[in-house]
Amino acid sequence: FPAPNPRVLAALRNAEAVVYGMGSLYTSIAPSLILEGVGEAVAAVEGPKVLLLNGSLDRETSLAPSAGGGGASEGRPMAASDIAAAIAAAARRERGAFSSSSEGGAAGIPSARRGGSRLVDISPFVTTVLCPEGSEIEFDAPRLLEMGVTRARTVRSRRGGGEGRVEFDPDALVAALADEVASWRASGRRGA
Repeated sequence: FPAPNPRVLAALRNAEAVVYGMGSLYTSIAPSLILEGVGEAVAAVEGPKVLLLNGSLDRETSLAPSAGGGGASEGRPMAASDIAAAIAAAARRERGAFSSSSEGGAAGIPSARRGGSRLVDISPFVTTVLCPEGSEIEFDAPRLLEMGVTRARTVRSRRGGGEGRVEFDPDALVAALADEVASWRASGRRGA
């Protein structure tokens, strides 16, 4: 795996929080996470790790990869848990393990077994998932919580862009992110 710019690792060592911005899952977010040491640096951040979901499906999330990792799609759109699992799999540098039901367990991060199916504990990489209200993406909050996410909630949205797609209301998003950091500090999980 290629090495990241050393400034990236230094920034993560000093980060109070990690925010995965909206974007293309496999061509924007995952490539940054598979770089040598980045996943480990993200896992070491003591603050919240917040995933911001897109308001709509795109060519990369419109079909979920199979749990077997063979590249074949399951014929259904990716849900929030699939997207979060894909981020955790990229951070672990797992190949083909991009489903919320994937086996996981690499890089010393344990998998969790819930309700008879094996779920990956994604909490080292994603602790909070924020979804714009009215998103096309299935917001399966109960499954996210089973996977180790501590907070999964919707945030006020608006219609924007040339196509009128759902997107986060900027003021509501800033307030939600500030609330996540404040809640983390108040919980005593990290000295403020």
